[in-house]
Amino acid sequence: MKMDPEKFPLEPFNSDVNCSDLRTEWEEWLRALLLILELKGPLSQHEKFVYMLARGGRDLQRIYFNLGQAEDEIIPSQTQVPFAAQETPEFDNAIKRLNKFFVGKRNERKELEVFRNIKQADEPFNRFMLKLRTQAKKCDFGMREEKEILHQITAGARDIKVRDKGLENVMKLDELANFALNREILAKQKAISNNEHEAALIAVTAV
Repeated sequence: MKMDPEKFPLEPFNSDVNCSDLRTEWEEWLRALLLILELKGPLSQHEKFVYMLARGGRDLQRIYFNLGQAEDEIIPSQTQVPFAAQETPEFDNAIKRLNKFFVGKRNERKELEVFRNIKQADEPFNRFMLKLRTQAKKCDFGMREEKEILHQITAGARDIKVRDKGLENVMKLDELANFALNREILAKQKAISNNEHEAALIAVTAV
């Protein structure tokens, strides 16, 4: 069954966020837009370009139409008759232009400081991991991302056994995450067992 892409909500681009969060806002908004465009099926570059600016709203339009051309934009060469003219990649060029503008809207030193201060609070390990992964993307670690997340788990995990296992430096990130999740499951099962045992004792003494 074909899905109607217009049923998937996409708020206009919000440029009112903190300057350091503007890049993330753009990346997340663009990701949502690309998913909707995929649902819409084949579109020309011009159609995708117009659709992006229409859905982006006046904020995105104002930003785009005040930007200069990016160095890597593609401008088709003149085609001689009788050959068909090449389509100008308006959408791809617009994305390059906007990416160039937003890529500098992040204080990487600040983002790294936020990452280093992430500790597992009273939350499940998988939520702690999600916070680390989300913040790591803002730090542009590249090939070092897994190593940096491993280091932060070792420094910030609530379970001392998980921290100790990280210090051993023998597990990969997925292995350490599975170790931590299994320990959480065992701890929950033990708590349930203890509660049931206590309830049984109370029932016996009440007789």
